Amino acid sequence: MFVSESNTCDITGETITDTRSYISFGIFTSDANEPLHQFNFMKMDKKHLSQWPDRRRFIEIATKYLEEGKWNDHQGTKVLQDLINKIK
Repeated sequence: MFVSESNTCDITGETITDTRSYISFGIFTSDANEPLHQFNFMKMDKKHLSQWPDRRRFIEIATKYLEEGKWNDHQGTKVLQDLINKIK
């Protein structure tokens, strides 16, 4: 990973330089009416997770999304569940 503007942590605005600490979200949903939509394409340094004001909210929304059966990928719910576990 090279250092660029695209490696900016959405929590702090700082550049993420340690690839082992990089967490990146892809697209969760294209439906702008879904609460999970606001978290699409976020990038963060896991060292800053404790500073993320929406951390608990993300976990609640993503967990509900799973429980309602809205998440579907080739691995079932594992990818999103693994991400929730990482963020916790």
